[in-house]
Amino acid sequence: MEAAVARRCEMPERVSVEEVVTRVSKAVPPPLIAIDGLPCSGKGTLVDKLREQVDLDCIELDDFVLPEEHWPSHHQPAFPFQFIRYDAFLEAVRTLEP
Repeated sequence: MEAAVARRCEMPERVSVEEVVTRVSKAVPPPLIAIDGLPCSGKGTLVDKLREQVDLDCIELDDFVLPEEHWPSHHQPAFPFQFIRYDAFLEAVRTLEP
């Protein structure tokens, strides 16, 4: 039982931003990369490094957030897509060159 619990709690491999950029630049083009994380976790830094060193297009979800006056609720938690122009985001993803 202890071994099963230990396996579930293992942390994923941690690598530096530079290592991620190196791995992506060696990938078979064109990679599709989604970067997710908590606020201030380094997502923007990683994107900037990738843009500098690898020829990739970038779509930022922040560009598709609805204006606050169109948010469905300010008082209860909601799945993020209620706050996003999701159809426009998907269309932007579909237009990326393969």
